[in-house]
Amino acid sequence: MRHGGVAPPVWGVAQHIERLQKLLEPTVIGLYRSFEVTELLGFHADSPKTPVNFFSLLVAEAVAAPSETGFSFLAKRLKLRDTPWSFGVARYRISPDQLLDALRALDSSSEWSPKGVSLGIGELAAIPPQFVPSDGIDPHPWNSLLKNNFWEGSHLLELFDRTKIDVQFLLKEPRHLRRLAEYVRPIAKMSIDGLSDRLGNIVIQLPVTVITSVVNSRDEDGAYGVQPVWHPDVNPRVLRISCEKYEDSVIEGFDSKDVIEGMARFSVTAPGEGPRYVMWDDTNKLILGASAKTFFFTSFGIHFNSSTLGSNVRKFSIPSKQGELEETWIPITTAPHSSEIGSSPFKPHEPWRSRRIFSNSLHELKERKEFVQYGGQSGANREQAIKDIRFLFRVHGQHGAWLWDPYLDADDILETLFYNEHANSDLRALSAGKPLPTCKCEKGDIDADSTWKNDQHERLEDAKGNENGLSLEFRVRKGHAGWDFHDRFLIFPSATGGAIAWSLGTSINSLGRKHHILQKVQDGELIRQAFLDLWEALDSDEYLVWKSK
Repeated sequence: MRHGGVAPPVWGVAQHIERLQKLLEPTVIGLYRSFEVTELLGFHADSPKTPVNFFSLLVAEAVAAPSETGFSFLAKRLKLRDTPWSFGVARYRISPDQLLDALRALDSSSEWSPKGVSLGIGELAAIPPQFVPSDGIDPHPWNSLLKNNFWEGSHLLELFDRTKIDVQFLLKEPRHLRRLAEYVRPIAKMSIDGLSDRLGNIVIQLPVTVITSVVNSRDEDGAYGVQPVWHPDVNPRVLRISCEKYEDSVIEGFDSKDVIEGMARFSVTAPGEGPRYVMWDDTNKLILGASAKTFFFTSFGIHFNSSTLGSNVRKFSIPSKQGELEETWIPITTAPHSSEIGSSPFKPHEPWRSRRIFSNSLHELKERKEFVQYGGQSGANREQAIKDIRFLFRVHGQHGAWLWDPYLDADDILETLFYNEHANSDLRALSAGKPLPTCKCEKGDIDADSTWKNDQHERLEDAKGNENGLSLEFRVRKGHAGWDFHDRFLIFPSATGGAIAWSLGTSINSLGRKHHILQKVQDGELIRQAFLDLWEALDSDEYLVWKSK
């Protein structure tokens, strides 16, 4: 502090409460009605009935809070070998008022009990708010802990365990941390070993859901574009969008504009890579969105037409972990019909140099999702696998995307094809209506019956939403029509240079849940033709499960 100056205010729990109240105001950053609480709890052998907080994540969501706070462990407890500790992962839901009350109690009595049961905690200190963008070129460690931080990013309010007395043994013995992380990852979809300094902490995550954005880079001049797309239930307001390109400790470009809607162009030359942006809400003095370092597939001809966006969103519902339908939405984009082939005038050595590099680099193949392992030693999980499929839709699904999977059902389609953001893309789903095997004795060649077909139809009718820009048809192979099939493919029938296809390695409903490989196949045109042959053999109402309007 400078002599004669005033010490800055100390950020404490009281400031957390004040900021949380601001963030919870409807339409400021989201439309929240509850918090999903996930707790990694430890139980010491000397006091087995006293749960100790090893990590807590409270995520703001639009789901209504239950009248009574239920509580359950997501799996059988783990006895951590060679330690006096056992662990469990608990999950329940509380209201915003319950969270505020828990913070007030923590501030006054240093006790933490969001559910009414006091947890053992370390010496917690409130640290200033943070904003974590979704992943860009490189993944952010926070996103291995946060829930579904896919869109504009999340505000975090964190209570930091300063002493970490209870968790120190995990930090000193990596083998214990690794084993605990292997237990937690498939249960809670968290990788606690990726951000181990947060063990013992309590994190409140508030994802920005009132807005998303479309960004692009034009090959003709390299200009960087950002377009805010507002939630249909939120009135648009002025945002200050700032863009910068920061490379090698040098600021190579910066621009800033006031934007409400529509594509804003920034004089930050970015033919293919580099810039990041921040969307600032000056009215509420809050960040509404930010990007990490971005990458554009300009040589694939991915360009968004801003005149077709505006309030153009697709509303639909997706299945929750409990099987209930939850509303969601995505912005719909319309790309030009022409696709660029060959070099960009601004990068004459591309794509030729990249093709040489990609052919020799497994890392780059993974970045392009041409060879990705899930499960086993890879550490990749369900959420990452679904995210990778949606990434492929974004890059290659402009004109069409076809799913071919014998176990495909309505929920699988909602989690995948409904997320293809390209308007009027030719979306097709082909299933054999096979039930998921529940034991080794169950046969997998049972034909889809009328009950299955009706159930899938009703599920999609209930979840379809406004069907904006959706052109989707779902057929089932049954009886003696066509032929039986077992392989699973994702096909892009009209990609630049001809059809391309990926072998999924497992069914959509099993993506990321066990070891499998997502791999681009050598001849996508052959896969496309095989799909079409079977599709045309099923061209009657008997095999039609559902079709968009």
